[in-house]
Amino acid sequence: MHDVRAKAVHVSDVPNVYSYPRDPDDEPYIDLAISTASRYLVTRDKDLLDLMADETFCRQFPTLTILDPVSLLRELGVQRKPGSQPTEEP
Repeated sequence: MHDVRAKAVHVSDVPNVYSYPRDPDDEPYIDLAISTASRYLVTRDKDLLDLMADETFCRQFPTLTILDPVSLLRELGVQRKPGSQPTEEP
């Protein structure tokens, strides 16, 4: 955690950029990702993941990719250790 804290950036007063009526509780995560020009939003939340199938959202925020942890590791080309089992979602 110490290494994470050393590289973390605290963001306060995140503007409301995106309205998500399907799950308003997810809006702060979307807003934070958009406001900080994040490349990835990593989650297991189906409502958030489904945004990648929304053409309007993808056109509006083309540089943001929402994906699950396993997909992020694949995207980044992280190799599993020999003998370890993949951790696929059920």
